[in-house]
Parts: sequence; C-alpha cells; structure tokens
Amino acid sequence: MANGVDERADQLNKNCEIEDAPSTFKAVVWQHFGFPVSRNDKGEKQTDKRQTICKSCRATVAYNSGNTSNMRSHLYITTQKSSEHNNLL
Repeated sequence: MANGVDERADQLNKNCEIEDAPSTFKAVVWQHFGFPVSRNDKGEKQTDKRQTICKSCRATVAYNSGNTSNMRSHLYITTQKSSEHNNLL
C-alpha cells in the first residue's frame, strides 16, 4: 500500500458504485473522489467512509475523517505519470 493506495483492490473497484462526497466537503480533491458503496443482503446501500475511490482510475485511497492528504498525493502522482507519458508522444 503506497500513499494509501491498495493496487490489489483496484481491480475490484472497476464495477463499484461511487457515492459523491457531501456538498459540505469543500476540498477540490472531492471532485475526483467518492466513497465506495456496497449493498447488504436486503439491498440496502452501505457507504464505507474509511476509504475513497478515484473516479478516474478507480484506485482505492485511504481516508481519515477530514484528512485529504492521501487523495492529494494520489492525484499528484497520477498527474505526473500522465504528463510523463504525454511528453513521450
């Protein structure tokens, strides 16, 4: 798990439902992240607020109530990789 990202879980997130963050969450990173949603046996929605999912690449990123550092790091790293790739083209 590097920078709060669990690469093994990424494959599981491809079809995962994502719930947007509440409108009271003002940090810009929330435009790119949401909370994973699962359904219990009764079909009721359950949101896991201990982790977030990147809306672009579906990576799972740890979230500790109010701390968006892991999400910011993920965006920075993926943006850097994307820029390096584009420079090679």
